[in-house]
Amino acid sequence: MRMLKILAGVMALVMLTSCTAVNKVTSFVISIAEDAAPIINIDPEMSVSSSDNLSANEDSPFSLQLHVADDDLQYGDKLTFSAVQLPSWLYLTLDGVLEGTPENGDVGTHEVQVRVTDLSGESDELSLTIVVKNTNDAPIVLAGPLGFATQDMLYEQQLEYEDIDLIHGDKLRFSAVNLPEWLKLTPEGLLTGTPSNADVGVHELVVQAIDKGKLTAEQSYAIEVKNVNDSPSFITK
Repeated sequence: MRMLKILAGVMALVMLTSCTAVNKVTSFVISIAEDAAPIINIDPEMSVSSSDNLSANEDSPFSLQLHVADDDLQYGDKLTFSAVQLPSWLYLTLDGVLEGTPENGDVGTHEVQVRVTDLSGESDELSLTIVVKNTNDAPIVLAGPLGFATQDMLYEQQLEYEDIDLIHGDKLRFSAVNLPEWLKLTPEGLLTGTPSNADVGVHELVVQAIDKGKLTAEQSYAIEVKNVNDSPSFITK
């Protein structure tokens, strides 16, 4: 019997038998699967740009299943996923899923690199870019005393507020409900005015802040105007 290997990865056997009666040739082909390195593929159903950039939204869960092609899985091969480079908000599961929920501070571009390794030590790496998009957050107008105003003296008070989207270009515009006549509020949140004797007492007002995304915040305040003693004067009849 003679054997002839005619194709890489495929073995062709030719067996020649003979006897006094007849010579017979029998041939058959045996396919042998070779160990192949796995290749990571991005799920074609995911939203992937032409440059493999992926998008996540601030405060929303993000998940991406990494799909792996490995011809040896049918023969009992096993895969191990590991992270080479990940942002702090993102983690890689044992099953090859990238998961995480980015926050406001994570808005921007993140480079990601992962590796998959089979039992024989063959591996493949995938690099991709994830862009976290900003989600508008409502502003906060802080509560607290505004101090007091004094009759016939200029009063100024800057309202305190928080808006974590300011670093992303957000802007606030202030307005007020039931402002006393002596008091003005600038769009930047500055209260200013000079109360007169007739304004002595406590004044209540409601301030509203609105951001570029039309989200608003309200806060109620009370300002006390203190009296200043006025010199008496004679009334001439």
